[in-house]
Amino acid sequence: ARVLGKQLPLQTVLFITDYCNLSCKHCSNDVHQGRIMKPYVQIEEELKYSYDLGSRFVDFEGGEPILWKDRNYNINDVISLAKSIGFYSVTITTNAQLPFDWVKADSIWVSLDGYKGYHDAIRGKGAFDKLDVHISKCGHPALSVNMAVNNINKDSVEDTIKYTKSNPAIKSISINFHTQYPGTEELVLPWDERTKIIDKVIRMKKQGYPIMNSTSGLKIMK
Repeated sequence: ARVLGKQLPLQTVLFITDYCNLSCKHCSNDVHQGRIMKPYVQIEEELKYSYDLGSRFVDFEGGEPILWKDRNYNINDVISLAKSIGFYSVTITTNAQLPFDWVKADSIWVSLDGYKGYHDAIRGKGAFDKLDVHISKCGHPALSVNMAVNNINKDSVEDTIKYTKSNPAIKSISINFHTQYPGTEELVLPWDERTKIIDKVIRMKKQGYPIMNSTSGLKIMK
């Protein structure tokens, strides 16, 4: 808006399937039912619609976007499609339960909801170990993780940030908070606890930990 004087979208988050290989505690009951696998032609229409609005970055999400398929098409085909339309950068967000070293996205986000047992408490037993192995084998130069903080993993924020710094395969971490859906109200943190966590994240960012959130953005969260 500052450059063009217009309110244009910068990024598109495009959900291409609700098929998933996990059943996480923070997901609402009406998602990830394995009912939606958008056809290639529909994704093409939605990408062109977003591009015409002004969007130049796209993030493919699910469900688990790596599970997306349509005939002989897989996730790399829709990544190539987005680039051919003109998107500058294409990202996917994955739960890293499957190998993703073959994915040709410009950047990759891995959903990491705590260190070791905290992650498993939300996403299922063994989920962290699979994630850890697949991250280490990925070799992607622009791989980051995002953490959605809630009542289950709130005590793991510091260790998760430290894990991020110690893992050479991970570029940075983004910290967010659980978005409340019907049936998940117990996961929502009280505001005073959120504030304490945000203050800790700001301190760690100043100490040099690879936290993607800006300090000003973290303060706005409060």
